[in-house]
Amino acid sequence: MKSCIFFGHRTVTQNIRDELFSQISYLIESCGVDTFWVGHQGSFDETVISVLESIKKVYTCISCTIVIANLRDLNKKCVYELDTIFPEELEGSIPRFAIDKRNRWMIERSDFAITYVMRDGGAQKYKDILLKKNKTVIEISK
Repeated sequence: MKSCIFFGHRTVTQNIRDELFSQISYLIESCGVDTFWVGHQGSFDETVISVLESIKKVYTCISCTIVIANLRDLNKKCVYELDTIFPEELEGSIPRFAIDKRNRWMIERSDFAITYVMRDGGAQKYKDILLKKNKTVIEISK
């Protein structure tokens, strides 16, 4: 089992759907990735979720899961077709640190990451962590 996670800015300034679809397909076909985890904090995550929902119809054996950062998000109406999890390790997290803790949880369980980084900020921070941990990072903003 190999896994891929996603990090990007809340706001997406270009159409990245085709590039995401292409990179995810490559990871499935050429690298044996069968598990995908994504957050749900902004338009990048929403775009990834939409692409994963489409790609799951083509590659039915893959697992695609939304990883929520706090329990209050379980109460929000979920309009996605993907599974949703709340990692046990995040229980009791202080809300302002929950996203960071969730992101680090995903990093520890990943082999690959697809990132959308256009400027300094959270997405760049997690990309740097991934690189320091020698994870394979595919950048789609270039």
